[in-house]
Amino acid sequence: MAYTAIYRKWRPQTFDDVYGQPAVVRTLRHQIMNHRIAHAYLFCGSRGTGKTSTAKIMARAVNCLSPVDGNPCGRCDVCTKLSDESNMDIIEIDAASNNGVDEIRDLREKVKYPPTIGRYKIYIIDEVHMLSTGAFNALLKTLEEPPEHVIFILATTEPHRLPATILSRCQRYDFRRISEQDMVERMRVILTATGAHAEDEALQLIARSAQGAMRDALSMLDQALSFCDGNIGYTDVLDMLGASGTDFVAGLVDAVIAGDDGGALSLIDQAVDQGRDLTALVREIAWYVRDLMIVKSCRQPETMIWASQHQMDVYKAQADKLDERKLIAYMDILSVTDNQLRFAAQPRITVEMMAIKLCHLREESSMDAIVARMDMLEGKLDGLMKGTDTVGAEKQSAQTKPSQKTKPVPKELKAADKPPAQPASVQTEAKADGLNEVMRAWPAVLQAVKKEKMTVYTFLCNGKPAALEGEQLTLVFPEGGGIFAAAVEKDENRQLVEKAISDVTGEELRVKCITGQAAAHEPAKDVDIVEKAKELFGEDKVEVIDDET
Repeated sequence: MAYTAIYRKWRPQTFDDVYGQPAVVRTLRHQIMNHRIAHAYLFCGSRGTGKTSTAKIMARAVNCLSPVDGNPCGRCDVCTKLSDESNMDIIEIDAASNNGVDEIRDLREKVKYPPTIGRYKIYIIDEVHMLSTGAFNALLKTLEEPPEHVIFILATTEPHRLPATILSRCQRYDFRRISEQDMVERMRVILTATGAHAEDEALQLIARSAQGAMRDALSMLDQALSFCDGNIGYTDVLDMLGASGTDFVAGLVDAVIAGDDGGALSLIDQAVDQGRDLTALVREIAWYVRDLMIVKSCRQPETMIWASQHQMDVYKAQADKLDERKLIAYMDILSVTDNQLRFAAQPRITVEMMAIKLCHLREESSMDAIVARMDMLEGKLDGLMKGTDTVGAEKQSAQTKPSQKTKPVPKELKAADKPPAQPASVQTEAKADGLNEVMRAWPAVLQAVKKEKMTVYTFLCNGKPAALEGEQLTLVFPEGGGIFAAAVEKDENRQLVEKAISDVTGEELRVKCITGQAAAHEPAKDVDIVEKAKELFGEDKVEVIDDET
């Protein structure tokens, strides 16, 4: 006897055998039990989710002489005859190859004849979206008012391509993708019945590769049984599918996190030497990054990721080294690479360039870092326009930590030790140094506030340090930003900001919020603004233009 593929041999024979579609199965069973059978059904869903199998079960159940809880009994004379593929009461039509008006006209003529075995004649039209416009129009009247003995079951993977006039005449049932757990459970049942064995990791890999299609999973299981001779191992499935495996991808992600482009390229070279499919590798990395995002974002990732405890520990360790924005950036690069590989003449080069991009993804790409850099640049420009030597102050304090306090001028300083002509200038420079130190530490202050309360962080991002008078730090918010200033000055929020400043800088400062321009400062010492601009931006970037007007 010729060999029968597993997905055909183990096709569901009752609704109890249909995995992953509880809502559809429950509704159809109740209709059969209560004799409320419609004249037209539309089964929608992706490939391998059980549309045709459910249609065949439905066809036998509505004709069964003694259904059991809505299931065909499989023992009566009608069930026995309808199980024969040559019966004349269950007609399967492939709309992809019978999509013309003539075929539908022929169908309209045949529906007039009564069934030969049971009570109903069932027409199952698969891939119905492939019918032509003329064929749909020819089917409309028959679909709306068929003979009492006829039931239409339409199946499609693309319901959006069906005319609204067809959709309105059918009861629609959406078949969802089958979960990995359901597919593994079904494969376990089949392996137990056939006397074969498989590792849990091997079945999980097959289920994930099937992407929600039970038929694909059973086809891969059939192939694995032949490949492994009845004892399916994880590494054997990796070789069969051309996949790289979770451990390999984990090592590649470790190299990316460390910025080790050499290590990442070495692993890609290893995958190429082993004959791995590079497109499959990119998709494995994308799935891995997706798992990291779930671990990073969810309190109970175990409910969404099916992994061993060891692998979950690896996920958590890697997720702790990354933030959400970087993971999103990783996913963007992987998605672009996946699309590029479809048309790439040199897939290896494309994947290698992807690895380098991932390794050198800069932290400055995050919004917080960009805002911090803009604030720093604004502080330098303000100091430049006011004559404050912020560049020199930054160079002088580059080797000191932001938390170090600026030493005030001692009260006991003798008059002879003070600059004889510019006592006010010395005081101004000391204040400027203190303000510069706060501004340099401001990104860290923002991050400390963000960890405590996101709303206060959002308000605070709209302001910036403008003046430091003694122990009072003045924050300036833009015109129209009074609502942000008022929110920050609320006692609870202001105390949170002051605590963050104290933790980062070591200074006990009081915060005051104003809108518009900061209060006028004392005149600063004269500086050569051209020289400061060259020092800040580079001599080649500065051009001096005389304005004689």
